[in-house]
Amino acid sequence: MLTIACYRGTLEKYESHPMIQKLIEKSRDYDYIIAPIADNRMFQIINSFINGEITDEQCKHCLAATKLGEDKVKLARIEYRGQEHYIDEILN
Repeated sequence: MLTIACYRGTLEKYESHPMIQKLIEKSRDYDYIIAPIADNRMFQIINSFINGEITDEQCKHCLAATKLGEDKVKLARIEYRGQEHYIDEILN
C-alpha cells in the first residue's frame, strides 16, 4: 500500500525516508504493479492511512473488506482501532 501511495504522489512528506526509497528502488524493476483492487474506495482507505486517520492494521483489514461492502469496511475500522501503527510512527 505504501508503494501504491508513493506512485500516486501522496507520500511527499515521507519520500526521502529509507523505507520508501527501498520500496521505490525495488519496484523500478517492474513495468506493472498489479493489485486485485484499484478503485476509488481503495484509494480513500489508503489516503485515510496516509493522513494518519487509521493504523496500518486497520488499513489492511479495510482493504481486504472492500469487496465485501461498506459495512464490512466500517466494522474493520472499528475492530482494529488502535492496533499496530499510524504512518508517522512507521516513517518517523
